[in-house]
Amino acid sequence: MRYQVTCINTGPAGTHDHIEVLGLGDATGWSSRISVPDAIQQIRSPYGDRYYTVSPSTGRVAEVVEGGCEVCGHSPYVRTTADGIRDNNLRSLRFCKVA
Repeated sequence: MRYQVTCINTGPAGTHDHIEVLGLGDATGWSSRISVPDAIQQIRSPYGDRYYTVSPSTGRVAEVVEGGCEVCGHSPYVRTTADGIRDNNLRSLRFCKVA
């Protein structure tokens, strides 16, 4: 299945923080969450789930893929495919509010 990522949560702030959780849902908000290690496991599987973001300004879709942190080399890590659109990057998404 394909799921839209609508928000993120990061770890404790330090020199930089890593995305730890992806919020899945639609424009009205998130309905479920998945940890980054679980999302990576799905992405690595040929039959696993896939994740994407949508630019609110252009409607362009960016796929969520596995990568490594450019600052510290932390892996596994998630990022969006490069497309020149900033507001569909994971870091541009709002934080998932936890009730």
